[in-house]
Parts: sequence; C-alpha cells; structure tokens
Amino acid sequence: MKNVKYVIFDLDGTLIDSFDTIAYNCRAALKRFFNVTTSFDFTLYRKKGLEILFDDLVQFESLEYSTFKQAFDSIYAENFLDGTSVIASTLELLEAYRENGLSIIVLTNKRQNLAEDICNSLLNGKIDYIIGRTDELPIKCKEKVIMRLSTYDITPSQCILYVGDSEEDAGCAEYLCIPFKKAML
Repeated sequence: MKNVKYVIFDLDGTLIDSFDTIAYNCRAALKRFFNVTTSFDFTLYRKKGLEILFDDLVQFESLEYSTFKQAFDSIYAENFLDGTSVIASTLELLEAYRENGLSIIVLTNKRQNLAEDICNSLLNGKIDYIIGRTDELPIKCKEKVIMRLSTYDITPSQCILYVGDSEEDAGCAEYLCIPFKKAML
C-alpha cells in the first residue's frame, strides 16, 4: 500500500464559488431555449445544491427536468469560468496541506472536463487528482466513491480528511470512514 496520504475536497462551495455563474446560466438557458424570464429566487439556493435548485426551478417554471438540464449544460459549457472565483484562502490552504506532504483530491459532480478546466485555471496546479462526473460514473454518490478513488489506486484508508459543504459530502465521508470538515463559504 502506498505511503501517500490524501485530503479530499469538494469543489463548488468548498474551493470555488460558482453560484452566480450557475444562476446566470440558468436564467440564460430559460431565456434562450424556453423564452422565459423568470422571477425564481436563486438566492435561496446558495447552500442547497444544484440538484435541489434544478428540481425547484423546473417545477416553478413547469418545465421537464432533463430538457432544462440539457439546455443548461449547453450554455454552461460555453462560459462556466465567467464569474467563478476561488474562495478566500483556498490557495493558501491547499499549499499548506501540500507542504505537509499530503496530496489533494477534488471530488465533484461537475463533468470531468469542466472540473479539470476549473482546477487548472483557478487552483494553480495545486490539485493532484480531479475526479468529476462521467457518463460511466454520473454522480458523486457514496456508493461510487470507492470505485472513483480506485481508478487512481487510492484507498479510503489513505485519506485523512474530507472537506465539503453539503450533506452529500458528509455522507460520502461517513461511508468512507474518513473524518469530515464542513467548509463555510
């Protein structure tokens, strides 16, 4: 077994703040694909997660979920970095972990290619492994985390901490028997 130790980080709401970008792209998708200008209050969803936001938004606007998600994804892919920012002190925190010999893993529900672009563009090469959503592994559910880690020959016993901002992240950490630290935006 490797001697390397890892810290797992969620991406959105933990290392980066992309909420305004997501809200903007939701509005743009509604306008471009459905000719809708919404009165939906996105500010209520900053800490609730994208799936809950989408569920409530499509219900509010009487849309079909998968149709809206497809429209959103097409617009988001064009400008996902616009308005996305690094949360204060993130780079210093990542560097401190690395200076202490720890490797950094990002585990996110963002598509793999977008997660890689965000990490490479905004986090200055401080991420060792980026594990995003793929067609084969569509979501970050706790049952799939071990499989995702094993693609890099990493076991949960090598991970000393899981840092995230959601109940989903806490559930993954508990499932893996890794201590969890809640990030505050």
